[in-house]
Amino acid sequence: MLAQLAGASTQEFELAWPNVSKNFIQRDGDPARLTNRVVEDELRRRAEKVVAGRSGGRPRKKPDGYQTKTKSESEIQTETKGKKNTHPLSRVLGPHERERLSEFLKLYPKKTHQEKAKRAYASIIDTESMHAELIDGLNRWVHSEQWTASLYSDGGRFVPDPDKFLEDRLWQDHPPVRPANPMHAYLEIEGALRKRKPSRQ
Repeated sequence: MLAQLAGASTQEFELAWPNVSKNFIQRDGDPARLTNRVVEDELRRRAEKVVAGRSGGRPRKKPDGYQTKTKSESEIQTETKGKKNTHPLSRVLGPHERERLSEFLKLYPKKTHQEKAKRAYASIIDTESMHAELIDGLNRWVHSEQWTASLYSDGGRFVPDPDKFLEDRLWQDHPPVRPANPMHAYLEIEGALRKRKPSRQ
């Protein structure tokens, strides 16, 4: 029957069977039922992906009444004691670092994405001098006209979330400063453009 499915004569199939049989395994322990090992592996892999919710689209809903226990920060730190943390995001902050992190979060005008901000802080800010530089840069931005106007007019729509502020290292940038008289800026730009253009003769 397998020879017919393969489109080969019985004699050709018997000669090829020792090599072909390596890819076949018994299904459910029944020697009469054979399946292809590659196909079974692929089906198993797809089933695992579906269960894990990585098959694309939305992950499967959990049944009603199913609750996940969230661990507190102290439980996580207790679990990680004695373990070597190789990933920068899994670094456990010491007491001084936690103080500095809370100072940053307290000063930051937007109170969104706090957990992401904690992970970003742990992975980026690792010295006292970097923290001081971060606070100086944050103070520049907090008192900038751009952030102040955004916070008062639209609730901080143009103020980045704290994790993005850290990941993009915005504390190293300087906020744009509007000139005292906008007409002066226009005239300066106009004059610079005139100097660059060759005169027509």
